[in-house]
Amino acid sequence: MIVGALVATAGPASAHQPVFVTEADPDPARGPLLEDGSLSFAVYGVVGAPGDTRGVRTRLRVGDPLVVDLLVPALAPEQGLPLERLPFVVLRAPDGSERRLLPDRRIRFDEPYSRTSYDRIVDLRETAPTAGLYEITVVSRGPARFTLATGVTEGVRGAVTDAEIPPSGGIAGWYATPPPEAATPTPTTATTRPASTRGKGKGKGKGAGTGKKAPKARTTATR
Repeated sequence: MIVGALVATAGPASAHQPVFVTEADPDPARGPLLEDGSLSFAVYGVVGAPGDTRGVRTRLRVGDPLVVDLLVPALAPEQGLPLERLPFVVLRAPDGSERRLLPDRRIRFDEPYSRTSYDRIVDLRETAPTAGLYEITVVSRGPARFTLATGVTEGVRGAVTDAEIPPSGGIAGWYATPPPEAATPTPTTATTRPASTRGKGKGKGKGAGTGKKAPKARTTATR
């Protein structure tokens, strides 16, 4: 189980090393790996329709600070949404135990260096009882930007495996761009079924129907 004592509070912005996640990181196994989870990182992303996910992994030693903060910009539309419509976190420990961290607060945080403002909606501070990889998944309940803040040690550059290339606009662009609206299902109409073509061209063509995702470029930031 994930238990432990409280540790010091961490803020989410300039002192944290920025990491970005995209649609290419739908779960921790395919997301970035924070090699030293005691260092402070801020993971920036956007989720879409309910059920959309983004994931990261963080490596901790026994007794390391286990810090998981979830924040959203203090902007529309996130600021106008009730807590039950904002994203939440699923935290999985190395022993396989899981728990949901649901938004239960709205604490304003003003970041003076970038002149950006956030609402902290999840705030977990414990010590890691088990060494290994902790998997963190942000789960959508509607379109929203989010920042996931982890770790407490600032001013030290940490290694990140499988990191995404930062977007051209960086944090400022992420902050200024509202999340896309969830797609509205298109009504379907009755159509005439075409004549059967069973056996014609099925599976033909080199690589047809593989459905495989192109491998993500591997990027490693060093201390």
